Amino acid sequence: MEELNELKRLIAISYGTEDKIFALHYYDRKQAQDALFEAFRIRVGFQGYVNLHREFLLSEGVPQDHIQEQLKLVKDLARYFTED
Repeated sequence: MEELNELKRLIAISYGTEDKIFALHYYDRKQAQDALFEAFRIRVGFQGYVNLHREFLLSEGVPQDHIQEQLKLVKDLARYFTED
């Protein structure tokens, strides 16, 4: 349970402060990398990882169209390694 809470925390901070855009800045990208590694470590699975992103965005009241755009970014593994 504690591991899942840590993963959820890393996911939340991978969206920055108010923009709710996934891994937009270097710090956000670093958190996204950490979240992805944590998801693999605790064996959440990729779809479970994506679902946790969806849950986070829904909890923040993000519009459905923005959620769909962000989930595309979450699934784009190159985004985790691209530098500013």
